[in-house]
Amino acid sequence: MGYGILLTNEREFIIILCAIYVYFRTNDTWLSIFCILTSIIHMRKLIENHEDNQRLFDDNIDVKFTTICIYISFLIYIVTGDYRLFFFMFIYSRYVIQSSVSSVSSVSSVSSVSSVSITPIIPDIYLIIASLGGLWITKDASFHFLFVMEIVNKLIF
Repeated sequence: MGYGILLTNEREFIIILCAIYVYFRTNDTWLSIFCILTSIIHMRKLIENHEDNQRLFDDNIDVKFTTICIYISFLIYIVTGDYRLFFFMFIYSRYVIQSSVSSVSSVSSVSSVSSVSITPIIPDIYLIIASLGGLWITKDASFHFLFVMEIVNKLIF
């Protein structure tokens, strides 16, 4: 059984890298706590779902292309500070990956992916509330877009 919603190993890695990047770039205690929790959850997802995530990546050219784009957009964000492309690619990559998971689960009885997980670890409503709380309690406004990105990600999917 998978742990949380399947993504790709590469997207999990981007989420962990982003959390580590923000952790070292902020002095905000609450934001640091959010980063640590995010890193722990996504490291566990990376470990638990590694094989299924890899099959998802290997079997789909759209997922591979989107993954390259999200890495490039993350690098652009780190270098320039402009988060707009990263914001868009983060949301779009979830759409592409979830479409892939849906097609794998509907085409076969999970023969390609051992257990397709469609259940989030933490219900979306709680993550939306936590993100709204994060917007309210964190003082470092330069990273507020991450909470907005999470809210949009959860509302759309």
